[in-house]
Formats: sequence, structure tokens, C-alpha cells
Amino acid sequence: MSASSDELLQRLKKENEELQFELKDLQYLIEVKEEELASLQSAAKQISELQSKLDIKLYEIEQIQQHLDDAQQKSAGALQRENALEEELIQNVAIEKSYYEIKDKYTTTKSALEDVYREMDEAGQLYKEVAQLNKRLAELESSLEIALLDNQFLKEELQQYRQKLSNPNKDSI
Repeated sequence: MSASSDELLQRLKKENEELQFELKDLQYLIEVKEEELASLQSAAKQISELQSKLDIKLYEIEQIQQHLDDAQQKSAGALQRENALEEELIQNVAIEKSYYEIKDKYTTTKSALEDVYREMDEAGQLYKEVAQLNKRLAELESSLEIALLDNQFLKEELQQYRQKLSNPNKDSI
């Protein structure tokens, strides 16, 4: 083998190593972006699930409120039937029992709703992070556009300068 072939082979090996290194860097960046995407997709799924849970809890609260309203109407009706004291007492006991059951359900639902609100706060934080990432992405895109415009401007100036150097007589005319 000649010396130039050895040099060419060494240069090709070096370029291959550099390309391998760049490939590893790009693969790492792709993995990072895929992890970020998976995290955002997971967050979106959690938010959707939390919204569904919230809707269910709100419906349950409406039902409890309806039961409370019904119980209050029954109580008012029982007070109006003073001539049927025995029936009124039975109804009051039933209403009281129902009231405590509803109150227990209300307490449980209220606690669950507080949990949902905490989860919604966490989802809000995730939305803020997504918004910040989108803002940062827009900033980077803007910076890239500016850099590309600057690069184009410099290329045009260089071309004009080269033309002036290659045609010095045109300037003097």
C-alpha cells in the first residue's frame, strides 16, 4: 500500500468514528424527545381521566343535593300533617336516617372531590409546563429564523464583495 492510501484509510476511519459519535448523539437526543413525548402523552391521559372522575363526582354531588332537597320537602310535608302524629314520627325517623346516610355520602364525596381538585391542580401544573415548553420552542424557532436570515444576508454581502473584487473596473465607471 502506498502512503496516500494509508492516509486515505486513516482519514476514512477517523471520519467514520466521528460519524458514529454524531449518530450516538442524535440517537440519544431522539430518545430524550421520545421520553418527553411519552411523558406529555401520559400527562394528557391523566388529565382526561381526572376530568372524567370530576364529572362523575359532580354528578354524584348533584344527586346528593337532589336527595337533600327531596328529604327537606318530605320533612316540610311531614310537619304539615300534624293530625297524623304517628305517621309523622315514623317519617321523621326515616328522614333522619336518610339525612345521616346522605350526610355520610356527602362527606365522602366532598373528600373525594378535594382529591380531584388536588389532582386538577397537578394537571394545571403540567399544562403550565407544556405551555412553557411551547413558548421555548417558539423562541428557538424564532432564533433559528433570524440566524438563517442573517446567514443569507452575509452570503449576499460576500457575493457582492467577491463580484467587486473580480470586476474592479465596474466600480470606477
